[in-house]
Amino acid sequence: MKVKSTAALAAFIVAIVMAAPVAGSVIIPPGAITIPSSGMFLYLNSQAGDWVGSGIEQLYVSPDAGIVARLEPGGDQFYSSVFQGTHGWSVTMAAAPGNALVPGSYTGATGNNSTSRVAPALAVDGDGRGCNVATGQFDVSEVSFAPTGELLVFDATFEQHCDVGGPALFGRIRIDIPPPTPGVTLPSGSLIVPTSGNFFYLISQPGDYVGRGTEQLYTGADSSIKGLMLPGTPGPDYFSGRIIQGNFHFWSVVITPPPTEILVARSYISARRANTPTDHPGLDVSGDGSGCNTLTGKFDVDEISFWSTGDLKTFQATFEQHCSGAIPALFGRIRIETPAPLPPLEMTINIHDEGTQDPKSGTATISGIVFCSRQASVDLDGSVGQAFANKLGVGGTFKAHVDCAAPSTKWSGTAIPDGRPFNSGTSQATVEAIVSEYFHSFYASAAGTVKLNASK
Repeated sequence: MKVKSTAALAAFIVAIVMAAPVAGSVIIPPGAITIPSSGMFLYLNSQAGDWVGSGIEQLYVSPDAGIVARLEPGGDQFYSSVFQGTHGWSVTMAAAPGNALVPGSYTGATGNNSTSRVAPALAVDGDGRGCNVATGQFDVSEVSFAPTGELLVFDATFEQHCDVGGPALFGRIRIDIPPPTPGVTLPSGSLIVPTSGNFFYLISQPGDYVGRGTEQLYTGADSSIKGLMLPGTPGPDYFSGRIIQGNFHFWSVVITPPPTEILVARSYISARRANTPTDHPGLDVSGDGSGCNTLTGKFDVDEISFWSTGDLKTFQATFEQHCSGAIPALFGRIRIETPAPLPPLEMTINIHDEGTQDPKSGTATISGIVFCSRQASVDLDGSVGQAFANKLGVGGTFKAHVDCAAPSTKWSGTAIPDGRPFNSGTSQATVEAIVSEYFHSFYASAAGTVKLNASK
């Protein structure tokens, strides 16, 4: 599906590509159920002896039934799944390979949908039953797409026989989806959505795979909520948010504009899954082990600003996400407010040339000074090693932490040997100082010879 960006959002919804209805060859027998003329539905009329339809008449209508459909503009295959309670159906219709599925009559269809087939394909399965060998025909009476590529209308009637000449399953499927429009409105829920601070709010409709039909709110008071704006060409074009609460909840939010655009405060429609090849806006909300394989949706960047350093200052977006073309949606909002970034940190570290060796434990303790231009929380990662003539070497590592107060602070670390104990005498030591502040990290390192003196 292709979308061309424009500042005039209304242009997205006016130029709808539509094919006019055509006369068909499938005649559905009269039944007791009135077939709708609009909306989304699957109607089935099964003859006595038909294995798949069990000889009964059925009608599934949205929104009572969950109906998902997929057809790419210019594509040769339509697929739909229909669920209601304990009932589940799938409908596949395909033109002969290399031909677009457009309005018209398709005869000589088989259940073989492999790329090696030469005929159209038809397969209607449901409630655990399907044809081993299917034959039939179908009429596509209407197809239309939004200019941004979304399927809007698909209407077809079909006649399927399990084995040649067997009793028939007749039916009609109609997909009728409104064209995408800009703007996301959060459904009413039982939770109050904050207006400031760091938060992540979700409200999921029944049947939505990711949100599981629940309403959730994570705030900076009970969760770690961070957001990062990555640079791109021609400017900031990738927002990544992470929400963690305890050891049980982890969520990810990715929002991107169409390629070559800067992410700005406006509405974005026709979103596809972020980080996949596409010229659409990108959206991907996943969490607690659930995510979409493919998705459609839209989002509003409500607010976005940056500090003079280029770091993200404020970001708020409201989104609507549908997994794999499903009707149920995951709605939500994420807001990030980051403090003013600290000035860049200048840091160095050294190692004292003398340390201690504990004869009882066999450990080695070394020390030094870390120099910092401002206060910083410093993690230390170091190693100590000894080599002896005609003897196996000794080695060990240590980790330590120190809060550096400008201009300098002493540090020390005790290396635990990974085999034989350290001895008094010459050793070789290394240390790395690491400062991680939000999404900025600073490093310093040192190496030197240390004389280990036995402690008393």
